[in-house]
Amino acid sequence: MKKRLGLYNSVYSGGMDGLGVSKGRLINSRHECESGISKMAKARAMEKREKKVSMIADGVMRAEMMEMAIESGGMIPIMLRKK
Repeated sequence: MKKRLGLYNSVYSGGMDGLGVSKGRLINSRHECESGISKMAKARAMEKREKKVSMIADGVMRAEMMEMAIESGGMIPIMLRKK
């Protein structure tokens, strides 16, 4: 005798990773697929952004150091002088 299939014992329940049945609907809870090329592109973009943030932070730090040096009447450190 063949087993009768319903929503809770259908071919979709537990048979496929990331798919489930809820209130009679097939729910896709799989992670988004992403190719290796797009992962590398995202990693490269993050690296470029990190470099930009680092340059801006370095510029702000240098400006603050120059401002403190000028306010104190001292000499501007050699590394901060324009060449």
